[in-house]
Amino acid sequence: MTLSSEPSRPDDGAPANSGGRLDRLPMSPFHWRILAFVGAGSFIDAFDIYLGGGVMAAMLQEGFSTLQSNAMFASATYSGMLIGAIFAGFVGDRYGRRYSYQLNLAIFGLASLAACLAPNVETLIAIRFIMGIGLGAEVVVAAGTLCEFIPPSHRGRWISLLGLIITSGLSAATLVGYFVIPNLGWRWMFGIAGVAAMVLWFLRKNMPESPRWLESVGRVREAESVLREIEQEARRLLDARRETHVVGERADVGADPALAIRVAAGSVAGPGIGRA
Repeated sequence: MTLSSEPSRPDDGAPANSGGRLDRLPMSPFHWRILAFVGAGSFIDAFDIYLGGGVMAAMLQEGFSTLQSNAMFASATYSGMLIGAIFAGFVGDRYGRRYSYQLNLAIFGLASLAACLAPNVETLIAIRFIMGIGLGAEVVVAAGTLCEFIPPSHRGRWISLLGLIITSGLSAATLVGYFVIPNLGWRWMFGIAGVAAMVLWFLRKNMPESPRWLESVGRVREAESVLREIEQEARRLLDARRETHVVGERADVGADPALAIRVAAGSVAGPGIGRA
């Protein structure tokens, strides 16, 4: 996925400069929401990948599959992921980060729901291949999307957080499978992943498009609109912090009679405290 710092700008009506403005922003709740959206998709993606081990063991024990068909199931998963990873960047560059992210989530979410109803292992293998395309694309798009919003000064730490979220999908799949597969059956594992993916798909519809990408394809006015919303939220956060700082200093003055006398005399004027 390409991060364009010097995009072409046929739309001259709006001074976006997306890269510079995003990189100067302080961290705010907006960035945490982006991490939540991206991280949730990556977590479900990892859950869907790692559930394969428990599912294959249960299918074999049940007689639904054989060792050979289990090998085909695993191969279909990673073959699909390879194709999805290859094409994810092209789709994101052509149609947008949000479009690509929603598309791959819908692919593996709907395929997971279809896997619940697979009448035989051959059908399940074909569905798993399609599912793998979405799973592989999610891995690529997640890191690229997060990097486009997070300033360089924090990018490494936030990518590490994303990696932690992804890795936790293995533990979650193992834990859930320990309880679900013996009591409800292996099909429920696909159902859990599919329902979670589709719920997130609806929640993520309000996720903003990357201003960097919008500006890179000439949609500068749209990029400017997104940037202003992000900056307004950051400004409100800074104003709230500044007000808290002022209130705290005034409280310190009230608790120290000697300091209060000096402030009243005009000898002290800290940040946010005007001279009397």
